[in-house]
Amino acid sequence: MARTQPTDNGLPDDGVSALRELVLTRTVAMDRALVWRLWTEPQHLAQWWGPHGFTNPECSIEPRPGGRLRIRMRSLDGQEYLNAGIVQVAEPPERLVFTIALLNPDGSCRLENRITVDLIERGAATEVTVRVQVLQATTDAGENLAGMGGGWSESLARLAEMAASERTAR
Repeated sequence: MARTQPTDNGLPDDGVSALRELVLTRTVAMDRALVWRLWTEPQHLAQWWGPHGFTNPECSIEPRPGGRLRIRMRSLDGQEYLNAGIVQVAEPPERLVFTIALLNPDGSCRLENRITVDLIERGAATEVTVRVQVLQATTDAGENLAGMGGGWSESLARLAEMAASERTAR
């Protein structure tokens, strides 16, 4: 279930971004340590990151404070979106915080978010809570902001699907 909450983060009130914060929670049928690996190991992150139909031909993450994160997403129609960020907090296996910026082809930032991921044990499952805080957005980021809730919901659905398939493969 996704819910949005407006916050005061310095974004202009010009209609570009009514969305300032997004919080999503999903329970996945997998041990917390394994869910942590899905978030912090590039080969796993690349498999579920992004909306349905997207692939990630480039994916790297250094899960330590100051570590770099870089994901090049490719849509079904071949359009690519480069995301780059910095890990701020890495507390295995419970909390990951990072910034991530959607970059324009010229390298300028279109949209920057802070992502906080909390993993809570729920028996044999893990509750995954993702908080997305918009840090900055340009006037051309409207479409990206409009699709952010749906995109994150689909990403978490892909994560849950991957967890379920990993569990049955064991």
